[in-house]
Amino acid sequence: MLGAACAVLLAASEQPGAALREEAGPPAAEAALRAEQLDAIAKGLEFLAAQQSRELGSIGAKYQVGVTSLAGMAFLGAGYGYNRGRYGEQIALCLKYVLESAQSEAHPGFLAKAGEDHPMHGHALGVLFLTQAYGELPAGVQRKAGDAIRRGIERIRSARSREGGWYYGPTNESHQDENSVTVCVLQALRGARNVGFDVDEELIAGARRYVERCQKADGSFRYQVAPEVAWSTFELTCASVASLQALGAYGSDEVRRGLDCLERYLSKTPLAPLDAAARYRFYGNFYAAQVFFLAGGERWRTWQSRAFPQLIEEGRRQGWRWKDRFGDECATAMAVLILEVPLGYLPIFRR
Repeated sequence: MLGAACAVLLAASEQPGAALREEAGPPAAEAALRAEQLDAIAKGLEFLAAQQSRELGSIGAKYQVGVTSLAGMAFLGAGYGYNRGRYGEQIALCLKYVLESAQSEAHPGFLAKAGEDHPMHGHALGVLFLTQAYGELPAGVQRKAGDAIRRGIERIRSARSREGGWYYGPTNESHQDENSVTVCVLQALRGARNVGFDVDEELIAGARRYVERCQKADGSFRYQVAPEVAWSTFELTCASVASLQALGAYGSDEVRRGLDCLERYLSKTPLAPLDAAARYRFYGNFYAAQVFFLAGGERWRTWQSRAFPQLIEEGRRQGWRWKDRFGDECATAMAVLILEVPLGYLPIFRR
């Protein structure tokens, strides 16, 4: 176990300032959890690398742009870089696949595989992945990635609804929207802006207003801004709070009420926090990890001390892969990303 953990630590040492975040707690217990966390990350990355197409660079049998982007971020999130370190080649292959997915005559610049359901999720994750890798890419590849990010932003801009949100497809003549797509797009826009791309402030401001208008009186966030769509979930609330935090609204009333609501959800499964997410388990907890890490303090300590052992034990039982209905590759990439949040390599995980 420690050998695999050391591999991740060695990768981490390749970049400055990437120590695990220190939190108060029993030193021995914390050290043991840290070793298990790093070992689980290493084993999850081994699984993802084994699933990658050497010819195409894709990972997963469905939702390939989104899953390949999540896997690419998981490799980056352990401290590896483009053609650097143990998984440098895998990152390069992920990047190649995502860049080539934009070659669509019908919707140029839209990152999607033809025929996939709900492709805006994948497009937003693809743009986000490119922004997370962008800063350390070699000049020629960086130019290609930059072009893809700019065109990706334009595709996002053209698909916005009148209400300021986004829906599932690359076009939106009927001006539909829903919150889970909107928060995914918001993270991509934030990632692009953070690495120097021109993102219209009104595009982000309108999306922020959309998310805020989805909040209900109890602090949860519903699926759509339309008042007749009343249902809300732990997953949507996590994603919404994370997107507002990503915009710097850490102390806003919406974030505060959202955090209080999430605590009420978690009180129903206090010893198994991952189970607060029902239908979209890994999606919900991918955002929950970001929410509580950025909230910090006791919220993060309590959530991590229970969620990480639960997640690690699930991986151990399943042969160091994680499973859900969107495929083992998708679940494993998100599980690894959750465990990587406190490592601090990915800009989206930083305050």
